[in-house]
Amino acid sequence: MSDHGIGWMSGVLGEDYAVTFVRGVTHQELAWMIGGDPDTVMEADTFGRLDAAAPFGTLPASAMLGETGTGWAFAIEPPGAAHEWYRHAALRRMWSTCTAVSVEDTMMDPGIIGVTVDGEHDWSYHEGEVGEGQENHPLTRRLADEVGLGRVVASEDGDGDDPDGGELFIPDDADIHRVLGEHYGLSLPRQAVETRSLPVVFTEPRTFLHPVRKVPDGPYDPCPVCGAEMVRWNGDGLWGPQYRLVCGRTGSDGCSGQRIGPLVRTGVRPERNTKWDNVRLPG
Repeated sequence: MSDHGIGWMSGVLGEDYAVTFVRGVTHQELAWMIGGDPDTVMEADTFGRLDAAAPFGTLPASAMLGETGTGWAFAIEPPGAAHEWYRHAALRRMWSTCTAVSVEDTMMDPGIIGVTVDGEHDWSYHEGEVGEGQENHPLTRRLADEVGLGRVVASEDGDGDDPDGGELFIPDDADIHRVLGEHYGLSLPRQAVETRSLPVVFTEPRTFLHPVRKVPDGPYDPCPVCGAEMVRWNGDGLWGPQYRLVCGRTGSDGCSGQRIGPLVRTGVRPERNTKWDNVRLPG
C-alpha cells in the first residue's frame, strides 16, 4: 500500500480510531474547533512524559494534530470522541461552516464517513451504503466502478444470481479510504502517524459547564383534548431536556391529553474537571 493518501490508514491505526480533516485551517485552529485550547498544543515528547507520569487513563482526552501540506488540517482521536456532550457547540460551528471529512472506525465493520463542503452535506457512508440521494455522486460512481461498492454477491446460503438470495458486497476499508482520499485530496504523514510524533492537544475542558434547566412556570394552556387544566407529569420515559404536561383528568376520566416541550434554561452549573489535576504542562 502506498504511503501517499489515506488508503493505508486503517492498517496503521487499527480498528479503533476517528480522523477529522478540515480544509483551509491550521492544526491550532482545528484544536479549537474540537474543543482544545490552541495555547496548550504540545509536542509529542511532552505529551509522552505527561502520559508516563500520570496513572493510566487519568489524563483528559486528547487528539493528535497535523497538517497534510495539501490544504487540510487533521485530528486523530479515539472513536466516539466527537460525540462527547461538551464538544457539541464547537463541532456544530465546524460542520456548519467548513469543508470537513470525518472517518470513524468503531470496530464495527465497515467504518462511518461523513463529508461537508462549505457547511453543506456532500457525501456519507455507513454500513456499506452511501446516504440517500447520493447514488449518482461522482465519488459513489467511482467507488462502484473501482472497488465494487453496491454490488450484490452470493451469500453463504443463497445464489448471487438471485437478488433475493445475495448480500451486499462490503469493500475493504483500505479501498474506500484510497478513493475517498483521492477524490477530496486527503493525505496523512504516514511516518509521523506510525511513530506518534505529531503534536497533541487535550480536548476536555478544565471546567464542565452543565446547563441548569427547569419546567416552565404556569399557568399552562388548557388540555388540547378536553380543555381541562394541564398539570406537570412526574413519571419516567422522556429523553433529553424535555418536560411533559398531562391533562388533570388523566386519572379520573382517562383523558389522553398531553403536551411535550423543551425545558427552560436558567443558567449553568460549573464542575471542575479533576483529570486536569494530573496535567503538569511545562512553563
